[in-house]
Amino acid sequence: MDKKEIVKRLRKLADLEEEYALKLHNITGFGNDNVVMLVKSVGYDSQKHAGLYRAAANILEGKSMSLMATELEDLEDELRDHIRVEKEMTDQAIEMLNSIENERAKALLEVIKTDEEYHHPLMEKILEIVLKPEILEDEDVWKMMVGYLPRHGHALDPYADIDYKGTD
Repeated sequence: MDKKEIVKRLRKLADLEEEYALKLHNITGFGNDNVVMLVKSVGYDSQKHAGLYRAAANILEGKSMSLMATELEDLEDELRDHIRVEKEMTDQAIEMLNSIENERAKALLEVIKTDEEYHHPLMEKILEIVLKPEILEDEDVWKMMVGYLPRHGHALDPYADIDYKGTD
């Protein structure tokens, strides 16, 4: 299968996941709110999967995921804070697992604990593998802009710390 076919399939999978999510979110009735909440929870995972499929397709198509350094810092701060909260939530789920006797409730808490434990490495991967390799530093953008400006025959400023040719 070539790259174009893979991208097409990824987008189709994303569409299917979104359809499933919509169907699951629209479920009502059954006379039991607990069942409805559980089914809708699966729908949220389908939404997540759709986003991951679309991101993978975009990456394969070569769409830029570049961020300015300041944007990455903001994103990293948000994710680090979320990771901290996830750790607290994992600890809480473990504490509840150890306190509850009911097997059905324990099964649900085990799913939550497993999800929380998975979120940390997922966010780390997002930062390290997907985003960081394409960071544009403010200095890089400045060099690109200034490096292509016409100089009208003027000599370069020997005291400037920027290489106006766009290279170091």
